[in-house]
Amino acid sequence: MDDPILTKTDDFTTGRRGEVRTMQVWLQAVLVGELRIADNILRTGLRAEHYRSLLPNDLNDATPAQLTTLEELTVALDRAVREFEGTFDRKESERREIVRREGA
Repeated sequence: MDDPILTKTDDFTTGRRGEVRTMQVWLQAVLVGELRIADNILRTGLRAEHYRSLLPNDLNDATPAQLTTLEELTVALDRAVREFEGTFDRKESERREIVRREGA
């Protein structure tokens, strides 16, 4: 049976910007000690997800203002994730450089 609410729930949970992705990136940031960035990822991710959960199942039924807000929230989440990825990449490069120097 095709259940639009269940479909929305699955999208909300497992989509590219869903709860699972938010929690995975948040945990990665916590584990490498980037607590400020982790907090930002969690806050922006949950805000975007919860806002989406309040919109109609079919986004064609949402108002233009609601769609704009949803886009702004998802852009904020994407920005927070990119900030973490950039910080993680820099730290990883620094770690590799230290290992290279110590091994030389």
